[in-house]
Amino acid sequence: MNRTTDIITINSVGQIPTLELIRAIPRERTLKLVFGNEVQKNRESVGQKFKNELLDFNVGIHLIEPEINIAKLITDKEIENNQDFFEQCAKDYRQLGEELLFKLVDKLDLKLNKYFPMETFNDLKRDKRQIGKVEDWRYSAFVGVP
Repeated sequence: MNRTTDIITINSVGQIPTLELIRAIPRERTLKLVFGNEVQKNRESVGQKFKNELLDFNVGIHLIEPEINIAKLITDKEIENNQDFFEQCAKDYRQLGEELLFKLVDKLDLKLNKYFPMETFNDLKRDKRQIGKVEDWRYSAFVGVP
């Protein structure tokens, strides 16, 4: 899911969105509150209030930049309604992982340890084959990156 970020610049306490307004944001949108110099001192207390009150949201108080980022989380009801879809995603992910593992083993002419597949790649950590590409998939001896 691609999310769109709405950026709101806060130059006075009156410009801080209400909890009701934030709760009305759909999950497809995120909110970035950028605090101006005049109200920057309020950022952490406002962010903490949002964290305490908006339990169905991820509220991130940036440590360096004067901003708070807010995103609606998936609800338990949405998870329950889409359980079959999520289970199929997990099965598809496992199948893809297995396909890529076998392609890599074939390409590098390795003997797969079926009981401990990751052990198959231990020798690669010490040679030039530890990083490469199989079709459109980049891999390293430690982590595969699509």
